[in-house]
Amino acid sequence: MSSTQHESIVDNEITTSQSQIPPESTVAISTVDVVGEPINQRWTSSLLISIAVVVLSTSFVMGVNIGGPNLYNGFIVPWTRGHPFPCQKEGSTSQWIARKWWDCVYNDTTKNLNGYYYLPEISTKALIGQRLKDSMHNVLFVIGGFIGAFSGQYWYKCLSRRNAIFASMPFQLVASIFMIITLYIYRGYETDDPDQTTIDKATKNKDVAISFFYISRFLSGFSAGMCCVVSTSYLNEISPRALRGTVGSCHQLAIVIGILFGQIIGLPWILGRHNAWNWGMSWVGLLSLMGSIFIWTLPESPRWLVQERKQNEAAQSLRKLRQSNDIEVELIEFEEEETASNKQDLGILKVLSLNEFRWPLITSLVLNAIQQLSGINAVFFYSGDMFSLAGLRDEKVFWGILATGVINLIATLVALKLIEFLGRRPLIIWPLAGIIIVMIGLTILIVLNAKNSEDKKDALAIVSIIFILLFIILFAVGLGPIPFVYSNEVFAVEARAAGLSSAMFINWFCNFLVTLFFLPLQSASGGYVFLVFCVLVALSFVLLFFKINKNKHSNRMALFYVGYLIAVSSTIAFILAILTPRWIYPTFPTYPNATNYRGIFYVDEGRTDAICRDWILVYKDSVASCRPPYAVACAALSIIASSLSIILLWLAGGYLYLRRRRLAPHFVTALAALTFLIFCISVVIWIVMITMNRDANLTIRRENIGFSTWIAVGSSGGYLIAFILFIIYRIDLGHRRYLKEMDMNSRRF
Repeated sequence: MSSTQHESIVDNEITTSQSQIPPESTVAISTVDVVGEPINQRWTSSLLISIAVVVLSTSFVMGVNIGGPNLYNGFIVPWTRGHPFPCQKEGSTSQWIARKWWDCVYNDTTKNLNGYYYLPEISTKALIGQRLKDSMHNVLFVIGGFIGAFSGQYWYKCLSRRNAIFASMPFQLVASIFMIITLYIYRGYETDDPDQTTIDKATKNKDVAISFFYISRFLSGFSAGMCCVVSTSYLNEISPRALRGTVGSCHQLAIVIGILFGQIIGLPWILGRHNAWNWGMSWVGLLSLMGSIFIWTLPESPRWLVQERKQNEAAQSLRKLRQSNDIEVELIEFEEEETASNKQDLGILKVLSLNEFRWPLITSLVLNAIQQLSGINAVFFYSGDMFSLAGLRDEKVFWGILATGVINLIATLVALKLIEFLGRRPLIIWPLAGIIIVMIGLTILIVLNAKNSEDKKDALAIVSIIFILLFIILFAVGLGPIPFVYSNEVFAVEARAAGLSSAMFINWFCNFLVTLFFLPLQSASGGYVFLVFCVLVALSFVLLFFKINKNKHSNRMALFYVGYLIAVSSTIAFILAILTPRWIYPTFPTYPNATNYRGIFYVDEGRTDAICRDWILVYKDSVASCRPPYAVACAALSIIASSLSIILLWLAGGYLYLRRRRLAPHFVTALAALTFLIFCISVVIWIVMITMNRDANLTIRRENIGFSTWIAVGSSGGYLIAFILFIIYRIDLGHRRYLKEMDMNSRRF
C-alpha cells in the first residue's frame, strides 16, 4: 500500500466519524481534536450585554431592596406604628435627621401635649413584641422571596429561561407603584405639636397605606426570589465553561452593588428623609421596566434549547453569544449531557432518594442556609441598630453603614478572581473558620462596650466596626457568591430545577428566620445574639469540611491568598490609623476643658492661642517644644512602614500572577521577611506613642488611648497573621520541592 493510499483511508475514516457535523465546522473540529477543549472560552460583547441586562434588571434590584430599608427603618418604624410626623423618631440617628432637616427639639416636654410630637416610649415588657412588629416589612419581603424561589422551578419548567426572567419583572414594577402611593395617602409634615384635627387628617388612610406598603414589600421579595433561580440558571447556561464561575458570581456582584447603591440613595442628603423615603424604595422599578423591554434582545439559553430538541435555534443562539461559527464542539457537549440525563426532570423526593444526588443536595442546602444564618442580612437590614449598639451616634452611623457596602463590593470583586483560581472548597471552609473567630470577638467587644459610659465608647466602637467589616469581607469572598455558583454546578441537568429551587427556598426561608427573630433576640440578649450565629456557622463548618471534595493545590494557594488579603486589610487599617489624629488623650492638658490629643502627624494641646496645634513634620519655632524627638521618629517610621506595606502588596500581587517555580520559595521568603519587618515597625510606633504619653504617675490608662491606636494595634495583629501564613506556605513549598527531588533520585536507581 502506498503512502497516498494510506492518507486516503485515514481521510475517509475521519469523514465517516464526523459525518453529522456541518461542513463549516471542519477547521474548528480539527483544532479541538488537538486541544481537547471548546475553542470559544472567552468574553464577547454579546455575552457581556446579556449579563448586564439580566443582572441590572433583577439582581441589582434585589440588592437595592436589601440595602435600602436599613437606612429607612427610622422612618418606616414610627410610620407603621401610626405616628407619621417628622419629630416622632427614636434612636440617635433618626433624631439627628429630624433635628437637622425639621428643626425638631428633644428636650422640651411642653411640645408633646397631644402625645404626637415625640414617639411614645415602649415598655420593656412589650419591647420584644413591638420589635417583631417593626420588622414585619422585612419579614414580608423574605416571605415573598422564599415563595418566589420555591415557585422558580415551575417557571423554570413552563417557560423558557429568558421568558422566566421576564416574568419576574412585573412583580417589582407593581411593587414600586404601590410604594410610591403609600406616602401620598398617609403622611404628616407638622413640625409643631399637632392638634387632633391634624392628627385625624394625617392618619385617615393609615390602614390602606400600610397595606399597600406591606404588599409592595412582599411583591419585591417574590420578584427577588424568582430571580435567584431563573437569573442564575440563565447566566450559568449562557457562559463558557472556563468562565462559568465568574459569570455565575455576577449575580452576587450585582446584588452587592445594588446594596451599596441602596445605601447611598438612602443617605439623608439624597432620599433618606421623612418625606422622600418611598421614592428611595421605589426607583428601582424603572430598571425592571427597562429590563422587560431589553430582555427580548437577548439570545435564549442554548442549553435549554438543546434540552427542548431545538438544535437549529440552539446553534443560532450560541453563535450569537460566542460571536463565532466554531460552536459545534460545545453543542455536542450540550447534547451529550442531555442524552446522559434522559431529559426527564426529577422531583425533590426523587433527587433525595438517589445516592448520586443526595449529598450534593444536602451540601447545597447547608451552604444556602448558612449564607443567611451567618447573620449577613442582619447586618444589611439592621446595621444601623448594630452600629448604635456598638457605640456609634448620630451621623456617624451613616458612614459605618456606607463602609459595609464599600467593603462588601471590594471583597466581592476580589472573590471573582479567587473562585476560578482557588476553587470552591477553600473559599467556603476558611472564611467560615474566620467568621467563627470574628463573631466571638464581636460579642466580647459589644458586651464590654455596653458597660462603658457614653464618653468612653468611641475606642471599642471603632474596633467593633472593624470586626463587622472583617465579617463582611470573609462573607463576601466565600459565602456570598459560592452558594449560587455551587448550586448551579453540582447538579446534573435532570436534577438542576429541583435542586436549585430547593436551595433557593432554604436560602430565603433562613433569611426569613433571621429577619423575623433578629430584633427580638437582640432586644432580649444584647450583644450575645452573635453567639447564636457563631454556633450555626461552626456546625456548618464541620459538615462542609468533611463533605465537600478537596483540591490540594487550591488549599495550598489558599494560605497565600488569605495572607495576602489580611495584608491588604492591615495596610488599609494602618494607613487609616496614621492619618487620623486621635491616638492619645493626655491626662494633663494645658486647658482641661479644651480638645487635647496627639496623633502621628498632628498635635493639638487645645490652647486658645493655637500654639502646639500643627503638623509634626512641619517645623516652626513656635511649636518646637511640642514636637519631641519621639514624635518625629514615629512620623518617619509611619511613612516608612506604609511605603513598605504598599511595596509588599505590589510584590505579592505580582507573585499571584507570575508564580515562577524556581523563584517561588525564595520570593515567598522575602515577602515573609518584609511582612515581619512591617509588623515590627508598626508595633514600635504604637508602643512608643503609648509609653511616651503616660500620665503624671507614669501609668497607662485605657481611657487615654484613642481609637487610632486601637486600629494600629489591630493592623499589627493582621501583619503578624499574614507573616505566619506566608511562612506556612513557604514551608509547604519547600516540602513539595523536597518530595520531588526524592522522587527523581529514586527513579535514577
